[in-house]
Amino acid sequence: MDGSLTRRIAALEARNDIVDLIVAYFERVDARDIEGLVELFAPAAELLAPGHPLRGHAEIRAFYTWRLPQFEFTNHYPHAETVIFEDENLARGTITGHAEHLQPRRATLSGQIRANRRPLVFLLPED
Repeated sequence: MDGSLTRRIAALEARNDIVDLIVAYFERVDARDIEGLVELFAPAAELLAPGHPLRGHAEIRAFYTWRLPQFEFTNHYPHAETVIFEDENLARGTITGHAEHLQPRRATLSGQIRANRRPLVFLLPED
């Protein structure tokens, strides 16, 4: 195999590994596997949650330990991904998807459950 073909195959394998990482993240969030979730991040990783810039495993673990119990359930669904290789060791990209979740805050009106609070969070690209 020539070097060009070897590099192309390695890039395809790396892209598949990145997609697998995304799916593993969704699965572990939905399963409430906090330790497994933390393992998906590099030791010095940054998690840019709205209002909660976090660095490293300890802060990421603390965030998910606090955040996940706020939902009765979550279901995450990836839709599409874009992966751009900056070099052999660095990739960046965008993942589109959606999450369904239920927070245990609700009100009952005339015997029917009604939404009491529904925050919307939109993640927008940085300028």
